[in-house]
Amino acid sequence: MTGTTFERRNIAHQLADELQRRLTEADVPRRRLPSVREIASLYRVSPNTANAAVRLLAQRNMVRVLPRRGAFIAVSCDEQSHGVA
Repeated sequence: MTGTTFERRNIAHQLADELQRRLTEADVPRRRLPSVREIASLYRVSPNTANAAVRLLAQRNMVRVLPRRGAFIAVSCDEQSHGVA
């Protein structure tokens, strides 16, 4: 994942959309997402914004958040992008 700068409005939603796009394109070679701090650093946002984006991905059923362990890809993003559960 490479760093990208976002506009001020709806930053968490924009970041969640970007992360989701990368997940569905299989740009993430591992099953675990980077930490919230790593995401914040990569995308130059606050840790709170990065955390909100990860929570949005969890609400979209893209990732599963395990306390103290991190966020993991919930299902094959290819399956989810094609509506297969």
